Amino acid sequence: MYKLKLYLKPKTEQYLYNKPYGYVFRGYLMNWLNEIAPEEVHNIHEYNCIRPYSINSHYKRKEHLLELTFITFNSNLGELLYNNILEDNKFILKLRDNTFNIKHIEYGPINLKEIFENANPVQKFSIYFPKPTYFNTSKGDYPIRIPIPTILFSNICTLWNSISNQKQNINKNQFINWLETHMYLSGHKIQTIPLTIGKEMPVVGFKGHTSFIIKELNYNFYEDNTVEDAQEDFYSNCTWIDFLCKISEYTNVGVNRTASFGITDYYPETYF
Repeated sequence: MYKLKLYLKPKTEQYLYNKPYGYVFRGYLMNWLNEIAPEEVHNIHEYNCIRPYSINSHYKRKEHLLELTFITFNSNLGELLYNNILEDNKFILKLRDNTFNIKHIEYGPINLKEIFENANPVQKFSIYFPKPTYFNTSKGDYPIRIPIPTILFSNICTLWNSISNQKQNINKNQFINWLETHMYLSGHKIQTIPLTIGKEMPVVGFKGHTSFIIKELNYNFYEDNTVEDAQEDFYSNCTWIDFLCKISEYTNVGVNRTASFGITDYYPETYF
């Protein structure tokens, strides 16, 4: 995974808060890539495949600064864009009717090995969703606008399996079965909000604070395993939860995560 982060200063002191800059930036990026590497636009939008990138946007009102982050999963598109900025002296960026000066650029790899090695068996944790978040499932016709653990972690698990090699993949069906027995949403303070992103109807998602708890090991779930194997698997899954939550801060979750929806801020509280 690679991260390209742009720090943008608007040329005028106009009101920028709560505008869908992630969605606008996605369109800008696709046009930009189409100019310098059109084959890559096709590659990252292959039919019925996970989109191998995410976009985060964050506006700092006090500094009047817009931060846009482009994360690529399996390719080095970030380097292509970074080099193009430097080669063509692209230090001005226009998003719709707003013009920005590029004040600072960061580019580099994300050390997944280090994140994995630092993961621990988490017991209680919180996730803050600062942007609208929602999920589509094959089990119904309507979006899910609450972070049900099995749906949330099924989504992150799918994203991780698209990034990792097969040896590091998670058996999603087994993992979700384990989640149904051992994890629950312990509290939330969320609200649903609409956001217009260029479609006829606004997109509606939830945002706010959520809390989760992993229950003590349920030996009935492991009735066909030895005690040692049950404990090993249990703590391994708790560690995977910690890792997946950390990864979600880069991948985003849910629908439109490539347009700055589904951003997560992860706060582990206690470990086993």
